[in-house]
Amino acid sequence: SLKEKMDACRELAVTGSSESVSTLVPLLGDEQLSHSARYALETIQDPSVDGALRDALGKVNGRLLVGVIGSIGMRRDAKAVKPLAAFLKNEDDEIARIAARSLGKIGTPEAAKAIQSALADVSEANRLAFCEGLLHCAEMMAADGKEDAALKIYDRIREFDEPHQVRTAGLRGSVLLRGKKGLPILLEAVRSDHFGLVQAAARTALEMEGTEVTKALAADLEKLPAKNQIIVIQTLARRSEPAALPALFKASKSGQKSVRLAAIRSLPGFEDVSAMPVLKDLLKDSDREIAEAALAGLGALPGEEVDKTIIAMVNQSDSATRCMGIQLIGRRRMLDQMPTLLKTAEDKDQAVRIESLKVLHSFGGEEALKTVCTAISDPDKKISSTAVSLLSEWATVDAIPELWQLAKTSTDAESKALALRGLIRLIPQQEITPEAKSASLKEAIELASGNDEKRLGMAALKALPSIDNLTYVASFLTNADLKEDACAASVAIGEKVIQTDPAKVVDIMGKVLKSTTTEDLVKRAKALVDSQAKTSER
Repeated sequence: SLKEKMDACRELAVTGSSESVSTLVPLLGDEQLSHSARYALETIQDPSVDGALRDALGKVNGRLLVGVIGSIGMRRDAKAVKPLAAFLKNEDDEIARIAARSLGKIGTPEAAKAIQSALADVSEANRLAFCEGLLHCAEMMAADGKEDAALKIYDRIREFDEPHQVRTAGLRGSVLLRGKKGLPILLEAVRSDHFGLVQAAARTALEMEGTEVTKALAADLEKLPAKNQIIVIQTLARRSEPAALPALFKASKSGQKSVRLAAIRSLPGFEDVSAMPVLKDLLKDSDREIAEAALAGLGALPGEEVDKTIIAMVNQSDSATRCMGIQLIGRRRMLDQMPTLLKTAEDKDQAVRIESLKVLHSFGGEEALKTVCTAISDPDKKISSTAVSLLSEWATVDAIPELWQLAKTSTDAESKALALRGLIRLIPQQEITPEAKSASLKEAIELASGNDEKRLGMAALKALPSIDNLTYVASFLTNADLKEDACAASVAIGEKVIQTDPAKVVDIMGKVLKSTTTEDLVKRAKALVDSQAKTSER
């Protein structure tokens, strides 16, 4: 059968020898078995296979011919260059393209010459395949030690206007094969107004070893257009050699903003403490984005020396410098500086206190929480409102008692609302029973004077499905402002508790259908009602 023959060919691809060739060759003209036969022949290490494939070139046509040409390329049969070259001008574009690619895999100087001779008259449809074939020839010749011949091809290809991917591959081969002597070619490409060529040069630079590459790119940096500078800065950052730092320091201080930002953002990756004074000076830059980038850079720059500098900043007299130092303590997670923060949180300087409270919030912990809570009653309204906001955003459930107190005692509507939002977020995180969570959420909803907090509470109850919670959220169906939220919560809970009390769920879904105008909720509520109707019928 056909399957058995195909299986036999697959087996011969593993176990076949010269004795198998005579069995496989007749199948090259078989529409159904040609591929399987070629698959087996390609792996047999015997010269008779090459002769048989060359002979088949004049005996098969169409897709079968394409396959045979491809197999010849896979075997790198140098004796097939001349017959393959004849197919480069074939009227069938697919045959011409596979011939060019197979000649590329053979990769001899004769194969390259054949492709180059045909390249001048090649159609646009076939140009990429011919160029790729020529590129493969260069790669094969370079691998075989024929570097001069390969360079001639690379140099020709990199002068092409199109296809751009072949041109950039030619650039890469031309530079890498020359090594350090290829630097002038690399720099010429880096200066190009062809962005694809600049990017190709940058990628090529990453494959090159030696400080000379970094030095050459750094020396050329300030002469380049801004968009080219950014690419080179990113390349220097990935190479991470100290030789690039002087040029990057200079680029960070002046010039186009986009270039300055790229240079500043590259510095932490070098993990070199010499970047610290540069970044520190840039904290004072009049451009806020530049200053923030420098701050982020200092935050990411490793080293004890950087830590010492940051601590020294906090101890200075200038308010702005102290605030930046405190921010850096937070960015670097300098937890050993908690005593410093607890002290600066009581400073006379309002800005210093606020930054300290923010970092304490990010660190968390009992002492930090106590300090933030104390600040809530501060006579300075800005300090107080900051503390309330931070408490409402506390990450852990140990803030819940303080939030309850604030929600129940505050006379300020905004503070009360923030406290309730914090409670509604944290209550579900507690390790207590679902019933206790539900009771707390309902209490928070009842305390709320604003609808936004009630909506948040009902949304949280969706995750605690019970008949009691369903009944509770359904009580808001008569509230014009909250009925859609109540409908959404009712349907979500109802879908999960339908088996617990079908009659109750159906009753409430009936009320939902009278209240909601949301198509999805109507559909889901009806589905719940209908499911129970069918159950009753059964």
